[in-house]
Amino acid sequence: MNQFLIFYAPFIIVIAFVIALFYWGSRDMNEEDI
Repeated sequence: MNQFLIFYAPFIIVIAFVIALFYWGSRDMNEEDI
């Protein structure tokens, strides 16, 4: 189980980072629309 977590940890971090970028990007667009 530890090896599984260590192997996928970087992949999960990248996905979380991409989701955060899309979230902030959509927030910036909404602020510009107002």
